[in-house]
Amino acid sequence: MTPNLAPTFVVSLSLAAGFAALVRAQSLEAEAAGTPAAHCEALAELPIGDVTIEVAEPVTGGSFKDAAGAVYPALPPFCRVVGFSTPRPASRIGFEVWLPLENWNGRYVQGGNGGLGGVIFHLELADLLRRGYATAATDNGHQASPVDGRWAIGQPDKVRDFAERAVHETRWVAGRVVERVYGKPAKRHYFYGCSEGGREAHIAAQRYPDDFDGIVAGAPANDWTALLASFASNARAIHGQSQTFVPPAKLALVQQAAIAACDAKDGVKDGLVGRPLDCAFDPAVLACAEGADPAGCLTPPQLASMQKLYAGVRMPAGDALLSPGYSPGGEAELSPIGGGVRSYQFGEAPGQSLGVLFATGFFGGFVHENPAWDFRTFDLQSDLALAREKVDFLDANDPQALGAFAKRGGKLLQYHGWFDGSIPPQASIDFHARAGDVDDFYRLFMAPGVLHCGFGPGPNAFGALGAPAPADADHDVMFALQRWVEEGIAPERVIATKYVEDNPAKGIARQMPLCPWPKQAVYDGTGNPDVAASYRCE
Repeated sequence: MTPNLAPTFVVSLSLAAGFAALVRAQSLEAEAAGTPAAHCEALAELPIGDVTIEVAEPVTGGSFKDAAGAVYPALPPFCRVVGFSTPRPASRIGFEVWLPLENWNGRYVQGGNGGLGGVIFHLELADLLRRGYATAATDNGHQASPVDGRWAIGQPDKVRDFAERAVHETRWVAGRVVERVYGKPAKRHYFYGCSEGGREAHIAAQRYPDDFDGIVAGAPANDWTALLASFASNARAIHGQSQTFVPPAKLALVQQAAIAACDAKDGVKDGLVGRPLDCAFDPAVLACAEGADPAGCLTPPQLASMQKLYAGVRMPAGDALLSPGYSPGGEAELSPIGGGVRSYQFGEAPGQSLGVLFATGFFGGFVHENPAWDFRTFDLQSDLALAREKVDFLDANDPQALGAFAKRGGKLLQYHGWFDGSIPPQASIDFHARAGDVDDFYRLFMAPGVLHCGFGPGPNAFGALGAPAPADADHDVMFALQRWVEEGIAPERVIATKYVEDNPAKGIARQMPLCPWPKQAVYDGTGNPDVAASYRCE
C-alpha cells in the first residue's frame, strides 16, 4: 500500500513558501538600505512593460551638457534615466527622468513640450531639478525640429502619441522609476507646461484626471486646430504678398502708438499696457497720408495686416470668430523663444515668421500629409474642416471636461502674458469664462508686459519660462500650486518680479502682483509703482 504523503507535502510547501518570503523580505530590506545612486545604476534591468531603458547613470559633476552642446550648470547630483516606450507597434515615445540623489522633496513634476514636439527640454528639467523635484519629460513620440511636421505623414499612431498618449505614458513610466530609485512613490504628482505644453496640461486635466494632483498651464494651445488655422490665415494675409508685410522698424512705430494710446489705462505709464481690454487701439492713426514718406507710416496693405491681427480670425460663412485677436503694446518685442507678434506673425522678412513655419508643419504634415504644401493655398473653410475631421483629438477645449479632475481634488493654475504673439491672450480668458464658477479648483493669471510663455519687458519672473523667481508660494506659480494642493490655500495673487536686465544677480527692478482673473492689479495712485504693495487686486 502506498503511504499517504499529502500532509508531509503540504508542510514542505508551507516551509518553502515561508523560506521564500523570508528571503524576499531580506532582499527588499537590503534593497531599501541601498542608496538612490545604486538603485539608479540598476534601472537598466528594470522590467516595465514595453519600455527600454537606454541610459541609467548618476550625474555628479554639477552640470549637464546635452547633445546639442548646451550646458546646464548648478545642478545637484542626480540620476539621469533615458529610454523609450512602445505602447503601439509604430510608437517610440522617448523620455528622460531626472531624480535628485540628495534632498529630494518627495514630489514629482512632469514638464511639457513645445511646438510640434520632437525634442526633450533639458532647460525645464534642469530648472525643476534645482527646485528639488523628481522630474521627467518626453519628446512626444518622435524626434524632429519643433516646427517640422513631416514625421506625421502616414503615421497615425505617432500623431496620437503626440496628441495625448506620450504625456500619459511618461507619467506612468516615470512613476515606476521614481518608486524604484527611492523605494517609495512620490507623495504628489504635478505637471508644468506652456504653449504646446499648456495644451498637454489641459489634455491631462480633461482626459487623464487621475494622473496629476496639480497642473500649471501656461499660455495653452488647447484650441489647437483653431489656433493653427489662424496661423495659416494670418500667414496668407501677411506673407502672401510682399506689400502686406510689416517690417520690424514699422512694428516699432505701431508699438509706440499702441503704448501711447493704452498705457495709462491701469494708472501707470510704464509701457506694459496692464489693461488692454479697456483700450480700443486702432493702427489707422499710422496710416500714410497722401504724399507721405512710407518709411514712417503704414501703407493700406500694411494697415490691413495690422487690423486683421487685432480683430482676430473669423469664418467666411456667418462671420463667427474662430480665434481672437492679439493685444496691443508688444508688437516689436523679441525673446529667445520668439514670444511676440514680431516673431510669430511677421518674422524678419516675408515668409519667415514662426507662424508660417508652424502652419506649414501642421497642415503639410498632419492634415494634407504633403511636404510640398504651401501656406499660400490655405482655404480657411475647407482646410479647417479637414483638420477637424482628421485630428480633432488634438483639441482640449472643453472646460466641462475638467469635472472629473476637479472632483478628485485637482487644482489648475493657468497664466498668460498680455504681450503673447503666439496664442492670443483673450483665448485663455474666453476658456476660463466658459468654465463658469471654478475658483475652487481653476484660476487664471494674466501677466502685463509678458511675451509667449515668459520673457518680455514686464515683471516676467513668477515661475514662467526663462526667468528664475524667488522660490516661494508668493512669487512662483509652481510653489503657489503646490501650496494650494497640499495646504488648501488658494493663490489670491502671485508677485511677479522684473530683475535688472533680467539678471537676478543685478537685483530687482520692479515687482507687481498678478491677480486671479477677472481681478486685475490696480495702482493705488500714491505709492512707488515699482513695489508690489502699491497695487491691489480688484
